[in-house]
Amino acid sequence: MAESPAFEFAAAELERLTDLDHLESRGTIRLVLKEALFESRSVDIAQMTKIVEDILPRALAARGVDGHASICEKLAITLKCSDLSSSAGQSPDAIFDRLIRR
Repeated sequence: MAESPAFEFAAAELERLTDLDHLESRGTIRLVLKEALFESRSVDIAQMTKIVEDILPRALAARGVDGHASICEKLAITLKCSDLSSSAGQSPDAIFDRLIRR
């Protein structure tokens, strides 16, 4: 199953910012997505940012991750500043229309 760029980015950043390993990071992101009723293959950058801000802090606290609030804040900022937001979550038609207008 192909994951969305937003999922891949968030999971990699969570792994980088915490002591969670690769599988733990991906699993944690999958669980918070499931709680928010999103799928890892279709979540976009705006949705992922909101989930990181609202749900992920509780999930990290439950896993005993120290500094979970600041980790989530850093992750949300990184997501907002990523270049994924330029086309992530847009339909092919919307991207095509934007390219034609240039």
